[in-house]
Amino acid sequence: MLRRFAIGTLLLLSIAVLPAQSAVEINWKFEPGDTFAYECITNFKQTLKSPAKVIKTDAKYTSVVEYRVEKKGRSGDIILKQTLKNLAVNDASVDEKLKGSTLTFTLTPRMEVTKVDGFDEMLKKIEGDDPAIRKVVKEVITQNMFKQTTKDALSAYIPDGPIEKVGDTWPGRRSTLPMGPFGELEINNQYKYEGKAKLGDKEYEKITFTSKVSYSPPKKEGTGEKASAYHVSKGKLEAQDGKGTLYFDTASGRLMQLESNLQVHGSFTILHGGSSTEITDFAEEINTTIRPAKESDK
Repeated sequence: MLRRFAIGTLLLLSIAVLPAQSAVEINWKFEPGDTFAYECITNFKQTLKSPAKVIKTDAKYTSVVEYRVEKKGRSGDIILKQTLKNLAVNDASVDEKLKGSTLTFTLTPRMEVTKVDGFDEMLKKIEGDDPAIRKVVKEVITQNMFKQTTKDALSAYIPDGPIEKVGDTWPGRRSTLPMGPFGELEINNQYKYEGKAKLGDKEYEKITFTSKVSYSPPKKEGTGEKASAYHVSKGKLEAQDGKGTLYFDTASGRLMQLESNLQVHGSFTILHGGSSTEITDFAEEINTTIRPAKESDK
């Protein structure tokens, strides 16, 4: 009996003195002059059904952007310059004049985007001299859209503090997916730390997430030049729970891969030029992969 008690005591003591799992810090590491590039691949499927016809879209969008840390302030603020190196639709490069376009982001220590410079210059390259295109572009491409995509890639998944153990969960930072004149989707992610896992032949910190999505219709249509070419007068969109996985390298302070899936469906009424179109069935699926760009992609 005493022997069993002694063995049990030794086992308890040995467990007590085992080293605790080290807390995991998920943070980007930036120093002035650092450069890095990412490839973003989005596979987009959409179906629009109206009483008159069915429109289906199946496309692959690929972009390669390079980042350079221009400045790091004493308070931790970061000036990050983004350069578009390549843009392709269905693997065919589009609009050479957009290559080399730059945007400069000002980030807080928490990686929140507070300022975007260079946006107007980039819009001019896209718009050209066609006023009709200019109007549509300004509705679809907004400064907030670039703030949001940068936030999603750099900070949406970063917890407020160290991760203590496998299985820890935390809410992501609220994000929105602008849909131009059709309104926007609000996305709330819940993240879970899965521990170390292999990606290729190396191990990184693995994080999974699920997404709850809600739809907000566009604000009231403007008048005159501010009036939208298309406007949703009413609508309802619902989303299946989205999901995704990301791998982060704490040694280099870099995202190594992010994959996500989002599906929405619903119906709405579109106003255009004094007439209306009923979209009786709307379905959209978006699969996105973000990963470090290869030298050959730049």
